[in-house]
This record gives sequence, C-alpha cells and structure tokens, in this order.
Amino acid sequence: MFPPPTQVVPGPNSNSSHVLDIIDKVTKIAAVLLGAAWTALTYFRGRTFKRRLELKILGKTFRTHHGLFLSGLAQIKNVGLSKVTIQQEGTAIQVFSQSSDDDAGGSSQITEQSCAVLAVFEKHRWIEPGELIEDSFLLPIPSQDSLVALRLRLRIVAGGNEWNAYSIVELVTPDSAQSAGAYTAKENSPQTQLPPKRDTTSLKPELLRPDS
Repeated sequence: MFPPPTQVVPGPNSNSSHVLDIIDKVTKIAAVLLGAAWTALTYFRGRTFKRRLELKILGKTFRTHHGLFLSGLAQIKNVGLSKVTIQQEGTAIQVFSQSSDDDAGGSSQITEQSCAVLAVFEKHRWIEPGELIEDSFLLPIPSQDSLVALRLRLRIVAGGNEWNAYSIVELVTPDSAQSAGAYTAKENSPQTQLPPKRDTTSLKPELLRPDS
C-alpha cells in the first residue's frame, strides 16, 4: 500500500511570486503596445508635417520691333502643415533654348542649351502653410533661325530638399505677330467722322414737329 499523497498548501511567498509574474507580463505587453503606438504616431506626424510644395512655371513669347521676348510667371503653393524657409542659394529659374538641326540623314535633331539663369522669390524668405506666392519675369531672347522652343525650369531649395517644375514655351511666329499688330492697329484706328449737322434754321416749323 502506498501512502496517500500529501497536499501542498501554498504559502504567502508563492502567492507573491504569482502576482509579480502577472505584473511582469502585463508590463511587457503594455510596453510593446506603447512602442507600436509611438512608432505609428511618429510615422504619421512625419508625413503630416513633411515639407510639401507645389510648383508651377508658365511662359509665353512675343515679338516687338526690338526683338523676341519671354515673359513668365513662377508659382509656389505650400500644401503642407509647416512653414518652409526658401534658400536663395540654388533657387532659380533656368531658361533653355531648344534648336532644331538636320543631321546627315535629313531628320531633325533637337539640341538644348542654357541661355539664362534668373533669381526668383528674392522678396520671400519663407512660405506659410496654405500660402501661394508668385513672381513674374521678363527677358529678351537672342534671335536664332534654328530656335523652335524654350524650356523653363523652376528650382526651389529649402531645408535640404529640392523641388523642380518644367514647361515648354512655343515661339511666336512672325506671321502671328504681324496679325496681332494689324489687329491692334485696326482697333486703334481713328474713329469715322460723322457728317456735319444739318442747318435746320431755314426749315419750315411744321417740318420740325415730331410725328404724331
């Protein structure tokens, strides 16, 4: 016969260790959850307050008796939630001339060459969230027979980041410039002279009466 098993009654020390084990597990779980929440918060805050700019550059050409000119407009809109400080060093408008040259096979080849670099947004040190700023420019373009278009580049440097925007500007043709000049001259032509007023002093009184 085997003796009956003895029942071990837990003492106060075993209860304390059990409670401490539960607290340790709960603390570890809470630390993991807090770490995940902090990582997610940092990620979304980084995306929300990331510097974000929308750039646009537009231009057109026109001719006068002084030659060919380029006029344009540069725009920046701050679509982020933080203020962006514009660095003038590296910020500029670049103008490239695009010329068409025929190769030996008779096909046209477009060659590009930088012809001007302009400072832009010199009066704007920063741009607030949601703010839209603009800057216009004008410069003469050297006349070339092979010139077919101009390419514009707006480059903005801020906080170690760089944004770029591009556009192509077609050249105004001499025919269209002449047509515009003729239209303007027609609009500014002197008015047609009216015939002299008729002397009515010698007419009979009944002829001056209004119709009944």
